[in-house]
Parts: sequence; structure tokens; C-alpha cells
Amino acid sequence: MATAPNFIVQSLMRLAWISPMLLFYLLAMILSFVYWNRHPRPCLLVLLAVGLMLFTTVGFMVLQAYIVNMIVKNRWSSAQLSYVFAAIGLVRSIIHAGGLGLLLLAVFTDRPRSAIPAGPAAPESPMQ
Repeated sequence: MATAPNFIVQSLMRLAWISPMLLFYLLAMILSFVYWNRHPRPCLLVLLAVGLMLFTTVGFMVLQAYIVNMIVKNRWSSAQLSYVFAAIGLVRSIIHAGGLGLLLLAVFTDRPRSAIPAGPAAPESPMQ
């Protein structure tokens, strides 16, 4: 098993690798607070979405590091390893998709309705 300083260094290196995503999450949170008074519901949804995605990014990174240490310590078989990583990947994907769904909801919520319908269901124009 990795010693504490090695584990800390490895974790910091992993955080450096995902720093562009972490910066995006930080920027999204800051912008949500800046625009909160103008658009409270979308900003709340963005904060929830970004918080969920931040949790999955950092939390599952730590979980995978822990699992790797357990593999080395307990000498897991390749079958056990594949089942564990498949389950982790599935759960992470589901949670991350939930965060993306919240972002999509934030984009389309609190929009004023147009007085003139548009799109395929719109009535024919008198000019045609």
C-alpha cells in the first residue's frame, strides 16, 4: 500500500490533471452566485448540477485511488477488478448524467413564452 505522502502526491497529481474541469466547475459556481438575483431558479439548478458533477469528479477519483490500493494490498483477481471498476463506472456515469440533466433543465427553465408560436407547429404565414 502506498505511504501517506505518496498517496497525497498522487492525489495532487490527479487533481492537476483534472484542473481544467475543476476550473470550469468553479467558474460555473461563481457565475451562478453573480446572476442569482436575476435568475434564481436556473442558478440554483446550475449550482446543484455543478456540485453533483464536482462530487463525481473528485469523489470517484479518490474512490478509484482507494480501490487501486486495495487491489495491491489484497491481490484481487482480474475478474474482481473488472466487476468493481464496471460498477464504479456505471454509478459515476448515472450520477454525472443526472448533473448534465440538471444543467439542461437550467438552460430551459424560467424562459418567458413567446407571443408568436414558432417551429413546425406554427400556423402558415399569410405571405405563402
